[in-house]
Amino acid sequence: LGIFLFGLALALLAPQLHRVQQRRVGEAQALAEEKARHAEDRELMIGEMAHRMKNAFARIGALARITLRESATLEEFEARFDGRMRALSDAKQMLVTGAVDSVDLGRIVHRELELAGVSAEQLAAIAGPEVRLDDEGAQALSLAIHEFVTNSIKYGALAGKGRLTVGWHRDDGHIELDWVEADLAETPHIESESFGTRFIRTLIERQLKGSWERTAVHNRLAIIIRWPDKGI
Repeated sequence: LGIFLFGLALALLAPQLHRVQQRRVGEAQALAEEKARHAEDRELMIGEMAHRMKNAFARIGALARITLRESATLEEFEARFDGRMRALSDAKQMLVTGAVDSVDLGRIVHRELELAGVSAEQLAAIAGPEVRLDDEGAQALSLAIHEFVTNSIKYGALAGKGRLTVGWHRDDGHIELDWVEADLAETPHIESESFGTRFIRTLIERQLKGSWERTAVHNRLAIIIRWPDKGI
């Protein structure tokens, strides 16, 4: 009877022990798979970081070479290069401090114009729908707006020689940004592009997959940037 009861107890305990063992095996497998996923994610993150750093250094190098060609003195190079690097840094800073993966176009436009001394009243009139930009798009447009602002301070409306209007809107699956300087002292000469302007246009075409158009007539400069609306 004792042997019978002992055997019965073993028979009842065996399935429980088997389930415990299976659960432990399953947990061990899940832990191994989780570690493998973490290792794979880490490799992907390292690869992505290396790729972004490579692109960033390439862009900085290109900006340095272009700015050097445009500058007649070391002081001029320093001023131009510092401004362009600040535009890139501001776009990146908005992403980092905001803990988001996109930046609002309006924030980029207002930031550049605010640094140029545009009043709060004028900034309030510069508006458009919310348009979110990813890292590449934010950097391309930050550099573009910075270039427009710099040229306008030297030769255009922001030098007190005209009137500036900026706006953006959605149009048939695209975003259009309009930069218009009117009532200028003279019609801008846009027959040729500077190295910096050419670089910005290349960024817009490659990073935004967009295009830009410049026209200058009757003491007026109009720039239209158009790119696909990603709906971020």
